[in-house]
Amino acid sequence: MVRILKVKELEDRRKTLLAKSEMYRQTMKLEIANVRFSAALMKKKLKALRSGSMIAGAVLPLAGGLLWARKRSKEKEKLKVKERGGWLPKIFSGIKLFRQLSPLLAGIAASRQHARQQRGNITQFP
Repeated sequence: MVRILKVKELEDRRKTLLAKSEMYRQTMKLEIANVRFSAALMKKKLKALRSGSMIAGAVLPLAGGLLWARKRSKEKEKLKVKERGGWLPKIFSGIKLFRQLSPLLAGIAASRQHARQQRGNITQFP
Protein backbone atom coordinates (compact mmCIF):
# COMPACT_ATOMS: atom_id res chain seq x y z
CA MET A 1 0.00 0.00 0.00
CA VAL A 2 2.85 2.36 0.82
CA ARG A 3 4.35 1.70 -2.57
CA ILE A 4 1.09 2.55 -4.32
CA LEU A 5 0.92 5.88 -2.42
CA LYS A 6 4.49 6.71 -3.44
CA VAL A 7 3.71 5.91 -7.06
CA LYS A 8 0.57 8.03 -6.85
CA GLU A 9 2.53 10.92 -5.32
CA LEU A 10 5.16 10.62 -8.04
CA GLU A 11 2.43 10.54 -10.67
CA ASP A 12 0.84 13.69 -9.21
CA ARG A 13 4.24 15.40 -9.06
CA ARG A 14 4.90 14.45 -12.68
CA LYS A 15 1.54 15.92 -13.76
CA THR A 16 2.22 19.20 -11.93
CA LEU A 17 5.69 19.40 -13.46
CA LEU A 18 4.22 18.80 -16.91
CA ALA A 19 1.63 21.51 -16.31
CA LYS A 20 4.31 23.94 -15.09
CA SER A 21 6.59 23.17 -18.04
CA GLU A 22 3.71 23.73 -20.46
CA MET A 23 2.93 27.01 -18.73
CA TYR A 24 6.60 28.06 -18.97
CA ARG A 25 6.67 27.01 -22.63
CA GLN A 26 3.66 29.19 -23.42
CA THR A 27 5.18 32.07 -21.44
CA MET A 28 8.41 31.69 -23.39
CA LYS A 29 6.49 31.84 -26.68
CA LEU A 30 4.83 35.06 -25.56
CA GLU A 31 8.15 36.56 -24.47
CA ILE A 32 9.78 35.67 -27.81
CA ALA A 33 6.87 37.27 -29.66
CA ASN A 34 7.26 40.36 -27.45
CA VAL A 35 11.00 40.56 -28.20
CA ARG A 36 10.35 40.23 -31.94
CA PHE A 37 7.72 42.96 -31.80
CA SER A 38 10.06 45.23 -29.85
CA ALA A 39 12.88 44.60 -32.32
CA ALA A 40 10.60 45.44 -35.25
CA LEU A 41 9.49 48.61 -33.50
CA MET A 42 13.10 49.57 -32.80
CA LYS A 43 14.04 48.99 -36.44
CA LYS A 44 11.21 51.28 -37.50
CA LYS A 45 12.34 54.01 -35.11
CA LEU A 46 15.97 53.67 -36.16
CA LYS A 47 14.98 53.82 -39.82
CA ALA A 48 13.22 57.11 -39.21
CA LEU A 49 16.23 58.37 -37.27
CA ARG A 50 18.60 57.23 -40.02
CA SER A 51 16.61 59.04 -42.72
CA GLY A 52 16.53 62.13 -40.51
CA SER A 53 20.28 61.99 -40.08
CA MET A 54 20.73 61.63 -43.84
CA ILE A 55 18.61 64.72 -44.39
CA ALA A 56 20.54 66.57 -41.73
CA GLY A 57 23.80 65.44 -43.34
CA ALA A 58 22.68 67.04 -46.58
CA VAL A 59 21.11 70.19 -45.16
CA LEU A 60 23.57 71.18 -42.45
CA PRO A 61 26.56 71.77 -44.76
CA LEU A 62 24.37 73.93 -46.98
CA ALA A 63 23.13 75.93 -44.03
CA GLY A 64 26.66 76.24 -42.69
CA GLY A 65 27.86 77.42 -46.09
CA LEU A 66 25.16 80.06 -46.21
CA LEU A 67 25.95 81.27 -42.72
CA TRP A 68 29.67 81.27 -43.49
CA ALA A 69 29.01 83.25 -46.68
CA ARG A 70 27.08 85.89 -44.72
CA LYS A 71 29.84 86.13 -42.16
CA ARG A 72 32.44 86.29 -44.93
CA SER A 73 30.55 89.07 -46.73
CA LYS A 74 30.37 91.10 -43.51
CA GLU A 75 34.11 90.62 -43.03
CA LYS A 76 34.74 91.69 -46.63
CA GLU A 77 32.77 94.88 -46.08
CA LYS A 78 34.93 95.67 -43.07
CA LEU A 79 38.11 94.88 -45.02
CA LYS A 80 37.15 97.00 -48.04
CA VAL A 81 37.87 100.08 -46.02
CA LYS A 82 41.28 98.73 -44.98
CA GLU A 83 42.13 97.03 -48.31
CA ARG A 84 45.15 98.45 -50.10
CA GLY A 85 46.96 97.53 -53.22
CA GLY A 86 45.57 96.78 -56.60
CA TRP A 87 46.46 94.41 -59.34
CA LEU A 88 50.09 93.77 -58.31
CA PRO A 89 49.31 91.60 -55.23
CA LYS A 90 46.78 89.70 -57.32
CA ILE A 91 49.39 88.95 -59.97
CA PHE A 92 51.82 87.69 -57.33
CA SER A 93 49.21 85.46 -55.74
CA GLY A 94 48.33 84.11 -59.21
CA ILE A 95 51.98 83.30 -59.86
CA LYS A 96 52.22 81.57 -56.46
CA LEU A 97 49.13 79.51 -57.24
CA PHE A 98 50.51 78.55 -60.65
CA ARG A 99 53.79 77.40 -59.09
CA GLN A 100 51.88 75.21 -56.65
CA LEU A 101 49.67 73.66 -59.33
CA SER A 102 52.24 73.27 -62.12
CA PRO A 103 53.70 69.94 -60.85
CA LEU A 104 50.20 68.52 -60.66
CA LEU A 105 49.32 69.70 -64.16
CA ALA A 106 52.64 68.40 -65.54
CA GLY A 107 51.95 64.98 -64.02
CA ILE A 108 48.49 64.83 -65.54
CA ALA A 109 49.84 65.86 -68.96
CA ALA A 110 52.59 63.23 -68.79
CA SER A 111 50.17 60.46 -67.88
CA ARG A 112 47.84 61.44 -70.73
CA GLN A 113 50.75 61.46 -73.19
CA HIS A 114 51.91 58.06 -71.95
CA ALA A 115 48.38 56.69 -72.38
CA ARG A 116 48.25 57.99 -75.95
CA GLN A 117 51.54 56.29 -76.75
CA GLN A 118 50.28 53.03 -75.30
CA ARG A 119 47.16 53.10 -77.45
CA GLY A 120 48.97 54.11 -80.60
CA ASN A 121 47.46 56.06 -83.42
CA ILE A 122 44.02 54.64 -84.14
CA THR A 123 43.79 56.35 -87.51
CA GLN A 124 46.62 54.24 -88.93
CA PHE A 125 45.73 50.91 -90.46
CA PRO A 126 48.09 47.91 -90.29
